[in-house]
Amino acid sequence: MSASLWEKRIPIKNGNGHVLEFTLKYTKGGTHYATYKPVPRSYRLNVIPVKIVQMGRYTMREFGAFTGFNATILEVNRQSKKQAEKAIAIVESKLEEYTDYWIFHHGHQFQKEQVAK
Repeated sequence: MSASLWEKRIPIKNGNGHVLEFTLKYTKGGTHYATYKPVPRSYRLNVIPVKIVQMGRYTMREFGAFTGFNATILEVNRQSKKQAEKAIAIVESKLEEYTDYWIFHHGHQFQKEQVAK
């Protein structure tokens, strides 16, 4: 996996300091390590609840296994700036849909305000 192309955090109401973290990355594809299913060359969205913890001068992210989901946003033949911009636009236009999907499957109530990084 490459570096994140786009990130956003939304606080979870009554979530003990957890935020829902959205991360968009480009992947060269291959085989999924857990399911052994093929993963296409694409831009993929990862959505997970994380807890941001300050430990002195360090900031740590705590998260649990199998608490989020991945989605293929845009299948591509190769990585490009134009395709990355298109993938970001798709995610931003469907952000509420992805948030609602996570709420439905995990039952948390949300604050929809954006968290500044």
